[in-house]
Amino acid sequence: MSSATYAFVGEDHTLGNLVRNQIVKNKHVQFCAYSVPHPSEAICNVRIQLAEDNDAIDTNKVLKASLKRVSRVCDALTEKFQQRLKEFKASQPMQEWLRKDDNDYQSSPSIIYSHLIKFLNRLINHSLWGFGVLG
Repeated sequence: MSSATYAFVGEDHTLGNLVRNQIVKNKHVQFCAYSVPHPSEAICNVRIQLAEDNDAIDTNKVLKASLKRVSRVCDALTEKFQQRLKEFKASQPMQEWLRKDDNDYQSSPSIIYSHLIKFLNRLINHSLWGFGVLG
C-alpha cells in the first residue's frame, strides 16, 4: 500500500505529532501529516504517502517502525528519569510527599510520563491498536 490514512481513536495532537515526527524520518516517505478533525472528537488521523510503489515496504511497516522508535525513545527517557530520581532521592532527606514507592511516584509530571510510556508500550504490542485504514 503506497498511501493510507490511519485513525487513532481516543487520541489527539500529542500522539499525532510524535508519530508524524518519526514517520518523516523514513527515507521511503514522501508525505506525512496528521490532523485532529475537531476538538470535540477524540480522533487523530495520520496520513502516510510513500515515494514509490515498493512491495518490500508499505505504510503499515512504516507506521509500526515509527511506533517502535517512539517506544525506544520513551524507554531511554524512562531509564534516565528513574536513574536521576534515584540519585535525587539518595541526596535528599526522606520526604513522604515524594517517596511512596519506587514504582509509584507522587509528582504530577512523572505520573503523566508513566501513563504515556504504558500507552505507547501497549500500542506497540498491538493490544491497543485503535486505528483503521480509511483510504
